[in-house]
Amino acid sequence: MSVVSTYLDLEARVPPPYHAVEVTLRAPVPQPDAWAAIADPRQVRQWLGELSSELAPLRAARLELADGDFFTLGPRRVEPPSLLEYGWRFLGLSPESLVTWTVERAHEFESIVTVRDEEPERSHDAALALATGWIDFLTRLARFLETGAWSRYACRDEVDASIELPVRIERARGLLTHRTQGTWLPVGRDGLEEGGSFLVETGHALQVRALERPSADRITFALGLPGWNVETSCAIWLTARASGTLLEIEHGGVGEVPVEESARARLRAAIVQTWIAALERARAAVLPAASG
Repeated sequence: MSVVSTYLDLEARVPPPYHAVEVTLRAPVPQPDAWAAIADPRQVRQWLGELSSELAPLRAARLELADGDFFTLGPRRVEPPSLLEYGWRFLGLSPESLVTWTVERAHEFESIVTVRDEEPERSHDAALALATGWIDFLTRLARFLETGAWSRYACRDEVDASIELPVRIERARGLLTHRTQGTWLPVGRDGLEEGGSFLVETGHALQVRALERPSADRITFALGLPGWNVETSCAIWLTARASGTLLEIEHGGVGEVPVEESARARLRAAIVQTWIAALERARAAVLPAASG
């Protein structure tokens, strides 16, 4: 598939076997300028996020976005002005994907920037969704290179996260039973219950509503407060992988919570931290089973 941005041509590809996403941008700047935009923390902050340090092989880094989301980075190759490669994990938990940037000189005042994001067990649907995200990122990069203007987004509406569990899916299903939900979710000992509380890191207690168990590998529910005229929607599910199981969550509708923008940003960041802590507890809960 391909897309034309407001400023420059972008082409996105999801080639077979569909584990990788490639997006290419033709940028109207010399190769060194394009390189600086993807590698210099002072420029990366203008269109993507805050890098904790300069990128160098074997030096861990962190990329903070504006809404509580972040990536942990493990740089592998840094070869100015043409090649940048690092592994990164979303929220420090998700399966690591390999991100490779190449910057080619088209001519004196134009360069071609390509990013490839590859994860061996990524599904086709996940790759297509990721392509949309990278198209957005490179459109922001294009805007920054074209105008020099601040091009980062402010806040995503949804929260999503995942963690690899070192057990087969049959064992991981135990996390979704009432008996064990309370060991890792921020709920009472009896697990998720209609009308029960779901505690956010800020100390707020949200109310569980519309709880359903459509399959052995999936739970859906809503979270809200009596004063909200909207509810946020949650889903928890398991996906079998070659070396274990992926536990995934999606928490949508946060952007529609009827509070001021600054309060919504704080709420979203707290929800991110709540889910990170929950997923880490889930992994700890299955580790004894894994070692056994």
